[in-house]
Amino acid sequence: MGFVGIDRTEKVLYEVFPYDAGPDYPSEGLFRIVENGKIGYADLEHGAIRIKPEYPAASPFQNGYAQVCPDCETLQDGEHSSWVNGKWGLIGRDGELVLAPQFEEIKQIEPDGRVLVVKDGAEQWVEIK
Repeated sequence: MGFVGIDRTEKVLYEVFPYDAGPDYPSEGLFRIVENGKIGYADLEHGAIRIKPEYPAASPFQNGYAQVCPDCETLQDGEHSSWVNGKWGLIGRDGELVLAPQFEEIKQIEPDGRVLVVKDGAEQWVEIK
């Protein structure tokens, strides 16, 4: 086990997602956690789980949203890994899907709710409703 979150009695609560030879960095008050190979999010202030681990691939939050891929697989290449073979969508800070997983890539999330995605090999802007 790598980096973990513990409570005051030193009980292990969850494993923290490893990133760049250290624990995941907080983004917008949340950091990624791992349970049974699935990624979720805990809050920085209290360490409480805010979004249950259910995604094999998930990015840090950006402008209120996080990229998630329910079907991705991890491809290991030495000490590096990447996520492959799945479609990406977005969740909000409450964990609800706001864009269904249908994109090969999500390139940019703007503060105004516009998202630059790649679908069927072409870049396009979509709007979060």
